[in-house]
Amino acid sequence: MTEKGKKIRNIISTILACIFAVGVLFVSISRGSLDAALNIDNNRDMRKTAIEATDGDEIFTYKIPQAWVLPDNSLYCFKTLRDYVWLHFTPRGAKRSEIALFIADKKISEAKRLLTENKTQMAIEASKEALNKLKYAKNEKNSKEIYHAGWAYAQILESYGQKIKELDEWNKTQKESQ
Repeated sequence: MTEKGKKIRNIISTILACIFAVGVLFVSISRGSLDAALNIDNNRDMRKTAIEATDGDEIFTYKIPQAWVLPDNSLYCFKTLRDYVWLHFTPRGAKRSEIALFIADKKISEAKRLLTENKTQMAIEASKEALNKLKYAKNEKNSKEIYHAGWAYAQILESYGQKIKELDEWNKTQKESQ
């Protein structure tokens, strides 16, 4: 092998090793943040924004976490990847349902912030993603918290003059099955 070929091979090996190291670091950090998110006290402390909502029969307060990184941020792809890692490293059942609900709540929090910034189309997309994660959470384990989340999401959208037909239909179905 020529001297030039050896240099190229060394450069490629170094680049691949760095990519692998960054991947391991990312997964490690994601796992650490997953453990924090699954901690009940931490999860409760992260939920700072209170939403007053009703299903027509009962009035309740549902709390959502704050969203810091929005879809128009260049770092958002890392958040999306982290969410994927969280869901796929969590065992099926109640814990995965909790993580899916937390991700759904973060998505609706993003939508709320986007609506305050008049980025309506991105907010609607984030709201639809929130609904999809909410459905995923319910498939893993049904709970009163998931039921309340759907109504709180509708309240958030309604307060900005927005509506998602699929969310309204989902809430209606959930109410009928209660």
